[in-house]
Amino acid sequence: MPYAAIEDIYETLSSEKQREVYDFILFLANRSKRNIPQNTPAESYSDDFFSLFGCINDPSFNEPSDMPCTDTIGELF
Repeated sequence: MPYAAIEDIYETLSSEKQREVYDFILFLANRSKRNIPQNTPAESYSDDFFSLFGCINDPSFNEPSDMPCTDTIGELF
């Protein structure tokens, strides 16, 4: 949507609705500035996950690499 069209729509709003739009834009702009710590994959699981499924403590374990999909269209098995 062109900026001019957004301006036209904004001007048709009441002053109360314009304020709501302005506050929402400020909210979105400030939200991106917050420093939200990034979780590592292990930290993103609950403690119960590891008690149910266990965890790998083997330092020699190598995660297998992804294999490319070789399915052909129309082939089910």
